Amino acid sequence: MLSFTLPTDPQKLIKDLIDYHKQNLLPRYEKLQAYYMGQHKITDRRTEDGKPNNKVVNPYPDLIIQTVAGYMLGQPVKYTSEDEAHLQCIKDVFSCNNEEDHNLEVLKTFSTQGEAFELVYLDENAEINFAQLPNEQTIAIYDDSIKPKMQLVLRSYPIGSLKRDAKPQYKVELYWPDRIDYYSQAGDK
Repeated sequence: MLSFTLPTDPQKLIKDLIDYHKQNLLPRYEKLQAYYMGQHKITDRRTEDGKPNNKVVNPYPDLIIQTVAGYMLGQPVKYTSEDEAHLQCIKDVFSCNNEEDHNLEVLKTFSTQGEAFELVYLDENAEINFAQLPNEQTIAIYDDSIKPKMQLVLRSYPIGSLKRDAKPQYKVELYWPDRIDYYSQAGDK
């Protein structure tokens, strides 16, 4: 959980957050994802001194996560309410968003990488949607209180370019409690 005093300059804020994310969080996510995929460091077939390394890797992280996911969500979550109309509205939203599969994917990401991010939003037809944001693109900032509250979320993701030798372009979204700010960034993150 990242917590610090927010600078007033949005460009500095974005740069500081992306740098922190790149140096501290991305390597951890990549390492944990590699463990989940069974790509442990010992699978390198040579040791540091050049001798063969014939150790066998058991896919325990995958097995554990599949077991936990099956235990927690093997039976879909059941929702009840005394207000049938309200319950039907919620079920319609969940049905449109394939909620059972979505919850399973969020749980797997959370179990694999230690955190997961979900965005709930209204689409162009004012329908409620939710989507999982990739950890590699998302940074959440919390305050310093005893029960931390989210202050903002930054999402930075690459966008394609039709030009051959163009510098990579990135879109940056800052989600504040009351608004969303959009930025574009050219060049390296």
